Amino acid sequence: MKASIIILLSIIFFSCKNVTKPESAALIGDSLLITFHDVDSRIEQELYSDLHRIYLRRLKSLDEILDEKIISIEANKTGKSKELLFKRNHDLHNNAEEIEKYKVSSGIMEKIPYFSGYLTYINVNTKFGQELLKESYQKFVDKQYLDELRKKYKIKTFIFPPLPPKINLDSLLVVHYKGNLSAKITILIISDVECSTCREATPIQLKLFEKYKDKIRFGYCSYSSHVNLGIKAIEAATKQNRFWEMYNEIIEHPFSFDTLKYINFASELRMDTIRFRNDLRDEKLTKILQKNFLYLQNKKIFATPTILLNNRIIPDIFNEDQICVEINKLLNEVN
Repeated sequence: MKASIIILLSIIFFSCKNVTKPESAALIGDSLLITFHDVDSRIEQELYSDLHRIYLRRLKSLDEILDEKIISIEANKTGKSKELLFKRNHDLHNNAEEIEKYKVSSGIMEKIPYFSGYLTYINVNTKFGQELLKESYQKFVDKQYLDELRKKYKIKTFIFPPLPPKINLDSLLVVHYKGNLSAKITILIISDVECSTCREATPIQLKLFEKYKDKIRFGYCSYSSHVNLGIKAIEAATKQNRFWEMYNEIIEHPFSFDTLKYINFASELRMDTIRFRNDLRDEKLTKILQKNFLYLQNKKIFATPTILLNNRIIPDIFNEDQICVEINKLLNEVN
């Protein structure tokens, strides 16, 4: 009997020695444990990117299912076909005034984007441009109609985005702030004044600043694999306390990427143009900006524009409404 108990206890003892905790990823010898936290902490940003892609795919699939269901419910309820419901909605909004409003809100004034293997822009006044405008406007009107039906049928969704990891950027060498400098909430824009996508995102950023400038701190940090002339111009202007003024000049005058243009901007801003020209050539400034770029790359930031809200990346930089939701959440937490 004693022998049996000893054997049983031995089996339990040696089995337990080899059982790792659920969060274990690996064991070196009998004691050196590597956890999934150790593994994941090295690839936080990559994991988040993968999870966010899954979230977007699920959301797209859910949206398609919801749209199909609610238009079918509305068709059954009204006794009209789905096609007739959409046509009636098109006819209701098919007027010059509403189309013009759509053109302005969408930034479609002279040219309309068209993708066929690569992105190009078509003159909106041509026959093909008018066809693209009509197609784009109908999609917009359809979405508005489906959104109204979602409110009517009180749709609730339970797919939520993953929480972005926190990125500590306390050691940034070059960053500029405005707004409420003592605020507990910070938006940091990592961007490049010579980047076309960055310029497209700027109007939303300016709206956010006007809306929240008394409540949060706004930061700007330049990022480019090569220190281009535009980045050097805004940083050279910093030495004369004209960073934001020079930034605004460059944003308002896109494709002005030459030394003479920037010197003219400096003159308009009543800067010392000789000093500004010398600062543009300053190799020390170039090296600092290069170090800043490498620091951001080491933090897994690889694209412009990147926007962080209290050190967490905002995934959709063009979704103004969602950004406001996230800002308001934080404001409620700190108040």
